[in-house]
Amino acid sequence: MLNHPGVWQGVLAALRSDASVHGPRLTDQTSITQMAADAWQALAQLPQDTPVVLAGHSMGGYVAIEMLAQARRPVAAVALVSTNAAPEPAANRTARERLLTVHEDSGHMLPLERPAELAAQLQHLLQRST
Repeated sequence: MLNHPGVWQGVLAALRSDASVHGPRLTDQTSITQMAADAWQALAQLPQDTPVVLAGHSMGGYVAIEMLAQARRPVAAVALVSTNAAPEPAANRTARERLLTVHEDSGHMLPLERPAELAAQLQHLLQRST
């Protein structure tokens, strides 16, 4: 279950003037491995000298970690937001899926906390990578 891409809206708005932002649609894949492969494919057209900074929220953090494992090009920095580097315990997954179902059914998104602060941190990572 994926969060709605709109959760990144506030962050993307702040970054668009400083970076080329790519947010691949990762809704048809059946595994984190496939999501990471498709995310890399979405970046395939970037020139090799363009710094890549990955950002993943919640399950997107798992995708970012898998992208590092698949490493098709250098990555300047990674921002893991509300995620974990360890595999998710089964009990957590069940609770997360229930919560996302409730939010999907109600039409509400689970917003990123403090998008302006997150955007500033990502801008800092971008500046350090150039």
